[in-house]
Amino acid sequence: MSEYNVDFSNINSVRYLQPGIYHAWLAKVEEREGRQAPLFSWTFVDGAGAQSTITTSLADNALWKLQEVLIALGVDATGKLRLSQAKLSKLVGRSAMIEVTTEEGENGRTYSKIARCWKADAAKEQAPPPSDDGYDADFDNDLI
Repeated sequence: MSEYNVDFSNINSVRYLQPGIYHAWLAKVEEREGRQAPLFSWTFVDGAGAQSTITTSLADNALWKLQEVLIALGVDATGKLRLSQAKLSKLVGRSAMIEVTTEEGENGRTYSKIARCWKADAAKEQAPPPSDDGYDADFDNDLI
C-alpha cells in the first residue's frame, strides 16, 4: 500500500450561499471578456464568508442589470458614467441585499447565483464588512 504526503495548508475552501435573501458585502469585482461586450463579475459574501456572484455586461440590452448592482451599492447610476475595473474596485466593502437562486449549468451541475440585488436599509449598512482587505470604500460618482 502506498503512502502519500499531502499539503492542505494553502487550500481555500469556498462555501456558496444557499437560495435565500442575504445582507452581503462586495468582496471583489473582476472584468472579463464577454461575447458581445466586456463583463463584470461581482462576488458578494455574507458575514460568515459564504459567497455568490452576479455577472453584468456592458452590452446595451443588459445595462439594466449593471445599473441594478450599482444602485444597490449606493452609486447614482441614473446618468452617464465612466466605468473601469479600478473605479469599480473602490466599491469593495460596500453592502447590499441580494437574492440568491440556483441554476443548472450546461454540465448538469447546480450553481449558486445572485438573481437580483437592492440597496440595504440604513441599519444594516452600519454593520462592518466580514474583513478589511485594504480597499478604499469611499466612492464618488465623479470618479467613475
